[in-house]
Formats: sequence, structure tokens, C-alpha cells
Amino acid sequence: MPQLEQILTEWLSNKLSDSEYYQYLIDHRSECESRFTRGKFLQLKYFNRVVAREILDELAPCDFCNEEFTIEQLYSLRDKPNFELINKPDFVNISFPYSGVMGSEQYARCKKCGSILLFIAPEREFKGWWGKVG
Repeated sequence: MPQLEQILTEWLSNKLSDSEYYQYLIDHRSECESRFTRGKFLQLKYFNRVVAREILDELAPCDFCNEEFTIEQLYSLRDKPNFELINKPDFVNISFPYSGVMGSEQYARCKKCGSILLFIAPEREFKGWWGKVG
């Protein structure tokens, strides 16, 4: 079922509507349940994007997003062909592990897998942060 990765990628990047995604899950229910747990299938069925991203990372890990970057490289994200800079997406529920951080933030979308990544610039004692948020 190589199409599952494609469907998840398109749905996570909002290229596929919720109804088309839901219809695919219902049509391929037994195949989906054989690849991961029923609990995860039910969470996918109820449009849980965090679980969808976790499953996509397990099925098809992305080379671009898992790459290590230096701070200088992160500042020049717009020059990297693998990412496109985007505004803060309102459909992504962002769970950021640090509180009280004031550094400037920049969002990028991976062109290969559609992941939303967040870069927060270092400021004072905070050393900066880079990671997937959606």
C-alpha cells in the first residue's frame, strides 16, 4: 500500500480535503489496520494530524527534515532548495517544548514530505530550537 504515504503527505500539507482523506481510510480500512494499531487508525479517522505525522515518519522517514543544521544554515533557509518559507499555519496545533522564549520564529515546509518545521533564533540564554511541529 505505497499510496498511504502519498495520501498522508497530501492531507498533511492540505492538498487533499478531509472528506477525500476520510474516504480513502474507509475504503482501505483493513490494509491500514494491518500496518499499524487500531487505536492509531481510529485517531487517523478522527483527523489527528500529530498521529498522521508520526505514522508518516515511521513509514517513510524524510532525508531533508532529519538533516543536522548549524545556526548559520538555519538563518539561510530561504536559500535551501529543500524547504520553502511559509507563514505560521493556522491548521497546525503547535506544541513547543519551551516556555517564555522570545526569539524570532520562522516556519518552513519540507518540499519532500510536507512537514512543517519551526526555527526559533537564539536569544540571551536560549540556544535556539529547530524541529517538526506539524
